[in-house]
Order: sequence, then structure tokens, then C-alpha cells
Amino acid sequence: MLKKLNMLDTYAGLSRSVYILFVARAVTAFGSFVLPFLSLYLTIKLGYSKEVAGLYVTLTSISSIPGSLIGGKLSDRYSKKKVLMLSQALSGFSVLAVVFTEVAILKIFLIVLSSVFVAASYPAIDVLVAEFTSNEQRKSAYSLMYLGLNLGFSVGPSVAGFLFYKHTNFIFGIEAFTMLLSIILISYMVEEPSKPRHHCDVHELVNKNDENGSTLKILYKTPIVFAFAFISTFYTFSYSQFSFSLPLHLDYLFSDRGSYYFGLLMTVNGLSVLIFTPSITKFTNKFSPILNMVMAGVLYGIGFGMYYITVNFELCMIATVIWTIGEILYSTNFTVYVVSKSPPDFRGRFISVAIIVSRLGFFVGPVIMGGFMHSFGTRQIWPAIFIVMIVSTLAMSFLYKLEDKSRNSMVEDQAGIFYDC
Repeated sequence: MLKKLNMLDTYAGLSRSVYILFVARAVTAFGSFVLPFLSLYLTIKLGYSKEVAGLYVTLTSISSIPGSLIGGKLSDRYSKKKVLMLSQALSGFSVLAVVFTEVAILKIFLIVLSSVFVAASYPAIDVLVAEFTSNEQRKSAYSLMYLGLNLGFSVGPSVAGFLFYKHTNFIFGIEAFTMLLSIILISYMVEEPSKPRHHCDVHELVNKNDENGSTLKILYKTPIVFAFAFISTFYTFSYSQFSFSLPLHLDYLFSDRGSYYFGLLMTVNGLSVLIFTPSITKFTNKFSPILNMVMAGVLYGIGFGMYYITVNFELCMIATVIWTIGEILYSTNFTVYVVSKSPPDFRGRFISVAIIVSRLGFFVGPVIMGGFMHSFGTRQIWPAIFIVMIVSTLAMSFLYKLEDKSRNSMVEDQAGIFYDC
């Protein structure tokens, strides 16, 4: 009985390479010192105005798009392990070079370049995890990757905060050093998969000519992937309000204590991820990824919508825990779903395209809701987000029903829906 309740049983039985990738991801997440403090670095250390700093921060975020596309393409054509190590090496060199130049614009260029290489590493690591696992193991494996990411992020920025003002160059040096540690771990302890481990037991929709064709051609034949990513955009649109609208809402509610309470809610979010991820993964493993995404949408709607009725900080904490559980379900099932619908030779590109499409919500969320807030007020943000999540969750439910109907009628091959391998 106790063994069944052991949360860490969720991650038992995975390959050694997956555990090493978990450690590598935690190490690099711990060392992600630069981006969280980029706006402060640009304004305080380099002397740029807030407007110019905002432009460069946006440019750095957008740079992840070509990085992800390049990483996905290379991961499908060449060794995933080597693509991952090369991306991390180039990122480490770029960020370390910032220390050795005094030219401000060159420093910014190197930081943006580092962001491109970091983004290129993400499809590589996701495809590696897919090839080291079976269908039944993937939810646990991607949950473990998500946990490693949050373990690193829960500690790293705090260390960077102590170093920022008096030892700024250490921020760049430590980030480069953690990249080197990750490369060493991956180089010596992660296997080199030559082919996907698990054979597709379906008549693949794509023929040999298609396999050598364009990504768009294959995506056209698997439209459910694009539809899934597009609906997920509204999830990330809503999630982006955690860092944009919520601090302003707390300032509206609690005045000068708003920033303090926002820091506490960030802690609640981080601790909830670390505490609940293993158990939630364990209890939702029996459900399909897209059904878990439907549940994530429900929790996003309830959690963010609750901020409209909050009159004290305790209710804000409860709301944060609710949507954080939704975040866990989203983060641990998004890639699993995309991988299961991707032809093995196109996994890297499918993952990169899906990530880019879904992350559009992060890019446009603050802009759109900033205008909304200006017209209707801070508090009205949350009913609007609630409506957005109702509509997007219903759309995700429709995809779930469509998939279930296709499965039951046994027309997976013709619909191009299932690549569960």
C-alpha cells in the first residue's frame, strides 16, 4: 500500500539516459541566470531606457522561434545527442563572451544569440526523451523533465539575485559553466539512439516521398497537430497573465504590499509544482494526453477566474494552487500528445512548430490584455480570461471527441491521427 502511495514510483523503470537528461535539465535550469534578469541588466548595468530595454527583451524572446525551427530540423536529420550538445556549447560560448566585451550592443547580440542556441536545444532533448521511452512511459518521462526544469528554476534565480548587483559577470560565467556540466553528463552518460526504439504498428500515412518532403506537407496531412497547438495558444495566452496582469491586480487590491504578495504567489506556484507534479502524473497516467489538456483548461479557467472574486490574500493562494495544477497537466501532456501524432522522422520539426504556435499566446497576451485593462480596468481581466478558457477548453474537448470517434471507428490510418510509437 505504501509503495503504491510513493509518488516517486511514477518515475521508476525509465532508462538511465532519461534520468541523466533530467539531471542535465535541472543543472541548466539552475544556471539560467541571464534571461530572468535581462531587463534589469539592460537598464541598470547598460543604462538603456525601459522602452529600449523592452524592445531588446522582446527581440530575445522572438529569437527562440528561429532557434526552435533550426533545432527541430537538425534533430530530425542528424544525431539528436550531438545537436543537443552543440546547441548548449554554442549557447555557453555566447553567454561567456559577454564578459569579455565592453561594447553594449555586442553584449546584447551575444545574449540574443545565446537565446537562439538554447531554443535549438529544446526539440533535441524532447525527441531524445521520446526515443528512450515507450508510449506508456512518456507521460512520466516528460513529467520528470518538467520537474527538473522547475527544480533548477526554483533555486537558480535566487542565487542570481544575490550576485546581480556586485558580481554581475558571475551570472554569465555560472550559466556557461552549467552548460559545460550538462554537456559532460550527456556526452558520457546518455546513449546515442540510432532509430526510434518502438516500431509504429500502423500503415503510415506518409510515404517515402513525403518523408523527404517539406514539414508543411506532412503537417497538412496531420491537421490535428496544428489544431491542437493553435488551441493551446489560448492556454498560454491565459497563463501569460500570471506575470503580466496578476502583479497589477495585486497592486490594485493591496497597494504597496502588492509586489510582496506577488513574490509569495510565485513561491506558492513553484512549491506547488514541486510537491504535486509526481502525484498528479501518477493519477492521470491512465487518461489520454488530450483529456488531461481538457482538465488543464478547466483548472486554468477556475483558477484565473477566481481572482475576480478574491478579497483577501488567502483566496489568491487557493486560486494560484488551482491553476498551477492546470499548469502541471498542460506541461506534462503537451509534448506527449505532439510526439504521439508525429511521424518518427519528423518529430523534431513537429515539436518545434507546435511549441512556436502554442507560445504565440505568451507574445500577444500582455499586449492584448494591456489594452483591455486600459479600457475596462484591472479587475475585468479575470472574467475575460475565464471566457477565453471556456471557449478554448470546449475546442479542446471537441478534438478529444474527434480523436475518440476516430479511434472507435478504426479510421486512424485514413485520418492521419495516430503515430503512437
